[in-house]
Amino acid sequence: VSHLLSLFVLLCELLFLLNLFLSYFSLCCSSNSADMAAVCVAVVGKENQPLYLRTAEPDTNLTFHYYVHTSLDVIEEKVIQSAGSKSTELRDMYLGSLYPTEDYRIYGYITNTKVKLIIIVENTNSLTKESEIKTVFRSLHVAYCNVLCNPFYTPGEKIVSKAFDKMVLSVLQ
Repeated sequence: VSHLLSLFVLLCELLFLLNLFLSYFSLCCSSNSADMAAVCVAVVGKENQPLYLRTAEPDTNLTFHYYVHTSLDVIEEKVIQSAGSKSTELRDMYLGSLYPTEDYRIYGYITNTKVKLIIIVENTNSLTKESEIKTVFRSLHVAYCNVLCNPFYTPGEKIVSKAFDKMVLSVLQ
């Protein structure tokens, strides 16, 4: 038991250092994410159960829940394609644009534990840079890892975290 506890502490310290590094990297190397105009952020568990869904306007939750659910099929296809391409390089967690709609573009990211992060962005005339989207996904991934490090959180349950909410709200504004 003491070995597991020390391993857990080491993992939390590594995640903290990774968080610091990614925060520094995003401050130095990325543009302002406010240009992105995200309207929805979702976290979906490995069994495709919704763990978190936040929209810019609360009355649009059902609409975006539908978009998130629809994007899961595209994520499954992309994961199967990347697994079938017997490459020796590491699998990129960023899945890119999943599909566009008339009003929105849906982007996906998958963690090593098969948890899916989905961002829905307004489809404006200005092009959203892939580097901006990747930076936001990395920040969301770090925030999700911080949620997992909470000893009172059980993986697979709905995410109820003020820190995670704060991070997501910064993406939505």
